[in-house]
Amino acid sequence: MPEIKRQFGQGAMNKDLDERLVPNGSYRDALNIQVSSSEASDVGAVQNILGNRRPYGNALANLGNNAQCIGVYAHPKTEMIYWFIASDTKSLILEYDQTLNTVKPILVDTLSILNFSTRFKITGINIIDDLMFWSDDKTEPKKINIVTWRGYNSSNTSYTHTQINSSNFTEDQITVIKKAPLKPPALTMSASSRTGITETALLQKSFTETSDPFDLVDTGDYGNVTFTSSPNFAVGDKLELTLLDESEDEKVILSVTQVISANTFKVNLDVVPEDVEENVQDWKVKLIEAKGLFEFKFPQFAYRYKYDDNEYSSIGPYSPVAFLPGNFDYAPKKGFNKGMVNTLRSLKIGGFTEAAPSGVSEIDILYKESSNNNIYTVQSIKTTDPEYTAGSNGEVEITSDVIFKVLPAIQSLRPYDNVPRKAKAQAMSANRIMYGNYLENFNVKDSGGADISVKFNVSVIQNPNEVVDVRTPKPSIKSLRTYQVGVVYRDEYGRETPVLTDPTGSFTLDKSSAINYNVLKVKLTSAIPSFAESYKYFIKESSDEYYNLAMDRHYPAEDGNVWIAFPSSERNKIADETFLILKKRHDDDTFVEDEARYKVIAISNEAPPFLKIAKVSKGTLTAANVGASTENIFLGTGFPSKDMGFVHVLKSKWTKIFGGGDDEHSANIIPIHQLSNLELRVIGDGNQSRFYEIANIKYFALSGSNSYYEVELEDKFDTDDIDFTGNFSATDASLSLEIVQKTEKSEPEFAGRFFAKIERDGVLEQAILSQENPDDVRVIANTFIYSNAPGTTSQNYWRNTNKGVYPGGGGENNPDKAEWYLCRANYRHYRDAGGTLTEGGVKERGGIIPGVTEGGTAHSVIGQGAQSGNDFVEIAFHWWGGSSRSAWQGAWFNFETVQAPQYKNLVKNLETVNSKFRFSDDPDGTTYTVKGWRRSHQGAFKDGKIGRWGSMRVIRWTLKLDKNIIWAPEDNGHISKATATKLEFLDVYAAGDENGFTSDNPAIFETEPKGDLPDLNLFYESSQAFNKSVHGAEQTLDYSNCFSFANGVESDRIRDDFNATKMSKGIKASTVLDTPYAEERKTNNVIFSGLYNSISGTNNTNQFIQADDITQSINPVYGSIQLMRHRHGGLDVLCEDKCFKIPTNKDLLFTADGSKQVTVSSKVLGAPNPYTGEYGISLNPESYTTYGYRAYFSDKARGVILRLSADGLEPISRYGMDDYFKDNLAASTTIIGSYDEGKKEYNVTLNHDTVSFKETTNAWVSRKSFLQEDGVSLNNKYYTFKNGDLWVHDNETRNNFYGAQYESKVKLIFNDAPGSVKSFKTLNYEGSQARVFNDSTDVDNNAFNKDLKQGWWSDSIVSDMQEGQIKDYQEKEGKWFNYIQGTATTLSNLDTNEFSVQGIGTATNVASGGGYNQTVVLTINENND
Repeated sequence: MPEIKRQFGQGAMNKDLDERLVPNGSYRDALNIQVSSSEASDVGAVQNILGNRRPYGNALANLGNNAQCIGVYAHPKTEMIYWFIASDTKSLILEYDQTLNTVKPILVDTLSILNFSTRFKITGINIIDDLMFWSDDKTEPKKINIVTWRGYNSSNTSYTHTQINSSNFTEDQITVIKKAPLKPPALTMSASSRTGITETALLQKSFTETSDPFDLVDTGDYGNVTFTSSPNFAVGDKLELTLLDESEDEKVILSVTQVISANTFKVNLDVVPEDVEENVQDWKVKLIEAKGLFEFKFPQFAYRYKYDDNEYSSIGPYSPVAFLPGNFDYAPKKGFNKGMVNTLRSLKIGGFTEAAPSGVSEIDILYKESSNNNIYTVQSIKTTDPEYTAGSNGEVEITSDVIFKVLPAIQSLRPYDNVPRKAKAQAMSANRIMYGNYLENFNVKDSGGADISVKFNVSVIQNPNEVVDVRTPKPSIKSLRTYQVGVVYRDEYGRETPVLTDPTGSFTLDKSSAINYNVLKVKLTSAIPSFAESYKYFIKESSDEYYNLAMDRHYPAEDGNVWIAFPSSERNKIADETFLILKKRHDDDTFVEDEARYKVIAISNEAPPFLKIAKVSKGTLTAANVGASTENIFLGTGFPSKDMGFVHVLKSKWTKIFGGGDDEHSANIIPIHQLSNLELRVIGDGNQSRFYEIANIKYFALSGSNSYYEVELEDKFDTDDIDFTGNFSATDASLSLEIVQKTEKSEPEFAGRFFAKIERDGVLEQAILSQENPDDVRVIANTFIYSNAPGTTSQNYWRNTNKGVYPGGGGENNPDKAEWYLCRANYRHYRDAGGTLTEGGVKERGGIIPGVTEGGTAHSVIGQGAQSGNDFVEIAFHWWGGSSRSAWQGAWFNFETVQAPQYKNLVKNLETVNSKFRFSDDPDGTTYTVKGWRRSHQGAFKDGKIGRWGSMRVIRWTLKLDKNIIWAPEDNGHISKATATKLEFLDVYAAGDENGFTSDNPAIFETEPKGDLPDLNLFYESSQAFNKSVHGAEQTLDYSNCFSFANGVESDRIRDDFNATKMSKGIKASTVLDTPYAEERKTNNVIFSGLYNSISGTNNTNQFIQADDITQSINPVYGSIQLMRHRHGGLDVLCEDKCFKIPTNKDLLFTADGSKQVTVSSKVLGAPNPYTGEYGISLNPESYTTYGYRAYFSDKARGVILRLSADGLEPISRYGMDDYFKDNLAASTTIIGSYDEGKKEYNVTLNHDTVSFKETTNAWVSRKSFLQEDGVSLNNKYYTFKNGDLWVHDNETRNNFYGAQYESKVKLIFNDAPGSVKSFKTLNYEGSQARVFNDSTDVDNNAFNKDLKQGWWSDSIVSDMQEGQIKDYQEKEGKWFNYIQGTATTLSNLDTNEFSVQGIGTATNVASGGGYNQTVVLTINENND
């Protein structure tokens, strides 16, 4: 009888092929079976599978309700398994020790810190050495030290919340990101290394002999001296003595030889200078100490934390500069500002242990100087070191400025660590922790979800903790700068927003603030973002560098300007086009309040030729010294007046002074006409002209006494310069003529100097030139002026021809028919025309005269004139013209340039701050300085009606003065043209043109920055991190960018030397983003940390430095990154729709033909290289597992299961299971993958099914009844998880999973000769015990069915033509067989073919192992025999 046999050699389920095509060795379905594939005798045999058990016995208690494993990691090195459990009340990490077969808690959370959730599987877990990292995309990425945390939980058998030092653990103790310091260290500084008094005084002591004060006291024993205080001097100390009044700077040196009492010491006289002040004097005594710390540096200090696992935090805020300047000492002969040298000798740094987080094992004290970018470690202080507990919050003393240990440069660009807030994917590759598909940044919204626009209240005040002391420097904020305040908000871990700012944060410091010690007060008036736990202020000030220059001397320039001499060491500080700002007066400490801004007109590295010319007087001809006290020395034909190019002097007068005659007066005088290089000037009535170069001297011989000399000039007399001479009068004996000869001179003061020419103005005269003889002035502009009566209507006043010129109503626009006057009249029309004077925000007439507005009504604008006791004056010019607006509009504005150019110089002085004037008839000659001016245009309307223009016009100047008016013209009868006085504007003039003098307290100029630095829009950290609890409160920032000497001088540079070290604008920078800042999910980016190296103790896994190249991106078209694993020299990155390999520490080069070559690279992550095949991992990273060089995962979106191996990406679901996975993957909410190393099977669990793919047969072998929460293999043992418990699959109670018993089933197909009808008589199998029913109704009393036995049985046999069954089998000749019996016939199933089974026979697997179904079923149960 023919026999059809089926073996299971292929060990493969095939659900795809038609039943007629399923090959021998495959089967349709299987449950809980395995097919032996070894070379033993049972090859191809179907077996049931081992069950599982808890290796540690009973179920774990205290896991909480609904416990579930959400992630697992096997650590072969330590033979440990770690799994993560989420329950309703707890989150746990447990450790299973395979060797000891024990379970220990590593971390237990009952306070929702871990906040594990079954909806957030943990698929990113890595262990390196003892450090475990994980990320669940729900909370912060985490890290713990397994050994440390195992110790914390060593007695935690009840799985209560983990305790650290008897306190509940907190999230910051387990995060990858580590907190940094919030405050700068506190600095305690002193200019002396000695405590107590080191400066005192010694009164009434002499170091010259009493008998002869020109002889010095001999050096050696000087005896005992008693000081005014009790200084801390010791034997061997050197003492420096200088005069107490600082009148001289000679130094006497004493040395202490014995301490007599608290204030009395025996001393030796070591040094006494030759020019020491004679006789008894009072002396200042100062201890001479060793060289100070950081003498030519601006050091700043900060600190950082080192944590238990060797992570270093980012650096905290930096301290202010540790810099103690000396008093102002900027003498030109020294060429530098000695006050800007660091006198620091004692420095203690403290406050660094305040609020140190848990886990800090060490604190690094850091140092940075402004001249380079290096950051140095001064000292590392362990928690066990005495410095850690010194002072109130730790203290360390800096004893040397020689510091060598330098931090990596990138640390200076690490304001915080950009560790993702959450991350979907995690991997460890290239010894770095990496995250993919991560969340960063924040939404700047308040607690109600509204967007926040930051607003500030900003003010700058004098530091209330300091008393202004002129010449004593203190930290300050630089004047003449514009600043912008911004805020940076920080989360709990120090992640920072970019700078957020607003125009309300902008402020400008004017020049007046230069004399203060400025501090900045800031208050935020907007809401705080909901995420923010703290905030910092940042400040932007982008101007370029500036320099201070000390003036040596000044010299008059040939063009009326001034040459300023500076030490040559200052030369590189300025260039042509530089603007200089005068900050301090010459030879005193007075601040120059005025703008005093001067453009450098010219620069000369040597004294300009003009300055090398000395003017040697060859005589001054006056009426008196030629015996003609009632005569004019000049002839009317050559009188010095405007546009005149020569002068005539009678020979009889000329020769008496200048020679050339044959009389007794000139006999011994070298005739001046024989000399060359001559100049002259005219002097008279308190005025002087400038010098004019003489072109020629001619003699005109006439009859009698009429002969004269003509002195021809190179240039004509200037109108403004010679105006004081008036008209010629033969009896005017007030004028004089001086002639000088120019000779070249060589002055030692020119050596080592360069010269800059600047404009000469009133401010310069006040601050520098006025240090000369204040009486030596010349009139540079003048006019007759008088006052009208108070309250006069101007029209009536001016129609009185005694007081003005009225052209008879002709309407002629002629300023010559008009007058200057001190205005007390009323006017109807007013228009402001500009000026510098503004008080109380009001421009009209400078705001100093109330009740004035533009426009005005009839007689509303009342003049104030010049009144005694007022510190202002109103000067006006009145004239008539046409009765139309068009006739006057232009005339007002071009008055001094077109209408009346003869008054151009006068108007210039009226409109120049610090110009000086006097009234000529003032008997005291009081000089007034203009401190501000405002011009206005006024007039009247016809018949008092607005809009009908009259013919009267007035221009008025309101001048603010430096003092009250003492002598007023109107009080002294000067109220008409006939009694007019003169208004004279003056120019300070150095007597005899002597050069300006040098001083040890010189005028200081400051260079104006040439512009802003390149617009990097950089803001610099300017405060500590303030806690959110003080948000909205005003904060005084410890911010400074210069030192103010309180005399106008501000410095930010060592010694004020060119190119010397300067204070930096800041160390930590941030900026304002061009694009809006908001929370952002980087779905297609990979970001990585710094290196981990256990050999060197380096752990930079918390360092995510944005300034470094720490990201790699993948084309977003392939969906988000779901999982990352380091595999075979690179990083596998699995996106939703594509898989990539990113080489680590290597990169890909593409050749001309498009092929790729791997090359070594310094880049951590190279270019992403896609795997072939349009597959991804969809949204199921939990399906991923790996073994050896292979990885397995699902792609739900494409309905496939994939294998990634050395030969690429392959869909293994195609091996007979395509349809099955297309249907079942789509319906699955989670897809759990794990690998059974012992059986070489990939087990993938769908919602209600687990299916196994066997590598050795390259086929899907069976479905299985266990539904894993997760699974893992360790040392060839396979573990899965259920309800948080770990189960090992080595239970000989087969098919028993998680305590429940299941059956094994296989569905076979007999499809030989499918076109033939076959009759099946029997069914037999070779294998283990068949099932035996306990059939008590068996009448033949067969022995084999008397006792119940477990084993194989055929539940049903179904063909396409007939059904049958075999209830049990009998063993004969090593086989189990029985006849196929037809199904019992009833009326409902009557069939003529029921007595035989024909057609294709199938052995079909069904889910249940019980009743009689319409398939052939072989059910494998545990055989108890």
